[in-house]
Amino acid sequence: MRTVPNVFVLNLAAADALYCCAAPLYTLYALHVDGWILGNAMCNVYFIMGYISAFCSVWFLTALSIERYKAVTDPIGHSQKISQKKACRIMAPALVFVKTDVEAYYSCESVGKIHHVTKCDVFAPEGIPEELFNKLRGIYSFTVNFAVPLCIIIPLYVIIWRKLREKKPSTLSMHLIRSRNRVTRMVAAVVVFFVIALLPWHTYWILQYFKLIQNMPYGLYDVCLALYVANSTVNPFFYALLGDKFRRYINILFCKWRLCGNNAQQERCIRKEFNINFGSHPSEPSHDTRL
Repeated sequence: MRTVPNVFVLNLAAADALYCCAAPLYTLYALHVDGWILGNAMCNVYFIMGYISAFCSVWFLTALSIERYKAVTDPIGHSQKISQKKACRIMAPALVFVKTDVEAYYSCESVGKIHHVTKCDVFAPEGIPEELFNKLRGIYSFTVNFAVPLCIIIPLYVIIWRKLREKKPSTLSMHLIRSRNRVTRMVAAVVVFFVIALLPWHTYWILQYFKLIQNMPYGLYDVCLALYVANSTVNPFFYALLGDKFRRYINILFCKWRLCGNNAQQERCIRKEFNINFGSHPSEPSHDTRL
C-alpha cells in the first residue's frame, strides 16, 4: 500500500470482491423455482452490491489507467505530484456519484411478480412507463459503465504503448526490456478482455430493452453473464499476478509455509527469491513503483 497504483488496485480488488459476495444470492435466485425468496430488503442489498461493484470496478480501472499514463509520459513530474492522499481525492467523486445512484435505485421497487414468479429487479417508479424506464436504464448503464470509461482507457493505453516502444532496445538493459514487454502485454490483455467481457453484456440489454431482436438465442444471456462475471475474477490476475512485487511476496509466503519453523532455511529461500528476481537483498531499499 506504499504506492499510488496499489491504492487503486486495492479498491479495484474490493469492488471485485463485493461482486463475488453477491454471487451466492444470484445463484439462489436463479436455481429456486419460485424466483426471489429473500424479500424486498435483501433484493435491495443484492442490487446495491452488484451496482456498486460494477461501477467502482470500471471507474477504478479508469483511474488506474490515468495514473499509469501519467507515470509513463511524465515519470519525474508524476512522482513529485501524486500521493496516496491525492489518489483518495481522485476516488472521492466516484464514490459520491455511486452514493447518489444507489439512493435512486433504492427508491425504486425491487420485487414483483411476473408470470407467477417473484422477480428481483429494478421496476419503473410510479407514473413512468416500464418500457421507457428500461430503455433509459439500458442507455445510462451502457454509457456510464462502459462507453465513457472505454473512450478514456483505450486512448490512454495506446499512448502508453507508443511511449514504451519509443525507447530503442540498445539503450535499455535486458531487465528493462523484459519489463517493457511485460507491461505492453498486460496493457493489451486488459483492454481486450475489458471489451470482451463487458460489451456482450451491455449489448444484450440494449437489444432486449429496445426489442431490436424479437427472439433472443437460447443461452445467450448465460454466456453474456458468464463473461461479465469473469471480468471481476480476471482483474486480479492482470494487476497482481503479472506484477513482479506481487509474485515475489507470494513466493516468500510459500517459502515460509513450506519451511515452517526452520528459520535458517526460510532466510536462504527468501534471499534466493530476491536475488533471482531482483538481484537485491530484501533489506535493501527499493524505489520500484511497479505493481
